[in-house]
Amino acid sequence: MARMNDSDKVGTILLTLTELSEMMKLSFSRLWKLRKDCDKNGFPKPIRIHDGARGLRWRLDEVEIWMESRRTTSGI
Repeated sequence: MARMNDSDKVGTILLTLTELSEMMKLSFSRLWKLRKDCDKNGFPKPIRIHDGARGLRWRLDEVEIWMESRRTTSGI
């Protein structure tokens, strides 16, 4: 699991699972499947900001890049 450190960009926008779900219009269960298979599908790995599932965040810039790559790949 990726962890934020001093080398991460200042001002990076981090998304909660709820925000990610709303942005991508996907259910929590679909997002957990994407997260589980991230080594196969390239979905961004979350950053752990504290223990527990509620402590996970996704970098907005990485999610946007992944979404754009999916649009390009699928021809949408």
